[in-house]
Order: sequence, then C-alpha cells, then structure tokens
Amino acid sequence: MHLKLGTTLALAGLFAISPGIAAGGSVQTGMLSSSNSINWACGEDAHLSAPNSETSCGSAKFGKCSDCDDLAIRNQSGSPVKLHIKIIGSGFAQPCAGGGAYGYGYEKCASGTSIRVGDGNPCGDSLKPGQSCRQSIEFCPAQAGESHGEVRVSVTTGSGSPHLQVFKLVGSGDYPPELAAADQARRSQLDELMKIPYVAKVELDTENDDLAINVEVTEDDKIEQVRRLVPPKIEGYRTEVTTYSPVGCGY
Repeated sequence: MHLKLGTTLALAGLFAISPGIAAGGSVQTGMLSSSNSINWACGEDAHLSAPNSETSCGSAKFGKCSDCDDLAIRNQSGSPVKLHIKIIGSGFAQPCAGGGAYGYGYEKCASGTSIRVGDGNPCGDSLKPGQSCRQSIEFCPAQAGESHGEVRVSVTTGSGSPHLQVFKLVGSGDYPPELAAADQARRSQLDELMKIPYVAKVELDTENDDLAINVEVTEDDKIEQVRRLVPPKIEGYRTEVTTYSPVGCGY
C-alpha cells in the first residue's frame, strides 16, 4: 500500500509532536522536565519525552536522593480514564510527600492568567475529562554506580483494553571510594545471602566507625539462625545480622 506524500508527512508530523499520546490520541503521557512545569500547569504545550526513551535522574550520594523528571498525564478525551502507575527498579520510587511540587506561590501563564502552584496535582487511579496530573519520582541509590528503572503507565479509556507505556530511568550512585569498595563486596555475595531463609535485605551499615555489611531478617527470633549461616566477614568487611526495618511511605 502506498500513501500520498502529503498523507505520509501528516502522519509523521503527528507522531513527531505527540510521542506520548496513548490509544486513540486521547490521553497524553510522558516525562516532564522542570523547565516545562509551568507550561504544563497552565495547560499549554509542553515537551514530553516519548515512551522507551531514557530519562536521567542525575547523581545522588550515598544516603541521599535526586529528583527524576515527573510523569505527566493529561486526559484529552471526553470520558474518564483509569490509571495504573508502577515504578520499578532498585532506588527508584515515589516520594512520600506526594507528586510534583512546582514550588509555592503564583505564576503567570502565557495567556495572561495567573495560577497558584503547589502540590502539582499528584496522580491517582483516574482522571476526568480535561484533567491532568503529575507524578514525582526520586532516585535514592541502593548501590554504587549506574542503576536502571522504569515507570510503567497503564491507561484504560472507557471499556477498552489497557494501553501500556514504559518510560526508562537511569541514575548514578555517587559513593566515595571506601564505600564503593564495600558495596562491591556486598554485591559479590548478595545473591547467595538472599537465598538464606528469612533474609529480606542486605545493605551497608555506616553508622559505626567501621563499615559493615548488614543482613536484615524478617523475624526477630530468626536472627541467631541466620547469623550461623552468614560469614563473619566478607572480603574483610564485618557482617552483622539485624531485624529488617522497612523504609518509605507508611513507615
């Protein structure tokens, strides 16, 4: 089948300017940089990265976090849509404070109207016609060096099938040399340690004067059982066994 040149160019232009349009061209999704935040809040055109493109979350030091671009969604259809957003990858998560803060105060749109900016309309599980939302994402490295993650967005319009889009994330853990070396030792035995029953997490412990590799278990009464299976040292670094302490929203 051959398309006329004008039709071909029109289609190419559609996909060039709307890489994040979901099924039917009715729901716009993409990753939004801070430089485009006000345009998005004003309902104006704002550049969104296309699915499967990689968004940099920058570099974060050990124990610190950096901000990724925000996930932005706008329902341009005449019906409500259902949303399901999942952030995967070690170190990548939704901040506990909620979604997308532009900063507080008022900003003037290109149209001349002023808007109050605040929490950025964090995304829930649905959007009404004409509504938009913005979901913040942060990167808190769980290891030295480069880490990769994804944001998976499922959009369901009316009674149709879910339309899945995937946005890739990359961040870098900036560890000082001594921490990077200890983390390399931790990672060298991570798979084997995680095979031990009741082990939930293995991370570095920097609270004491000497670095340690901390093996966290799910139940207090299993600490001694796990301790007997964990070597006292891994590549010269002391090991310890403690109770798993969940972190993040709700804890």
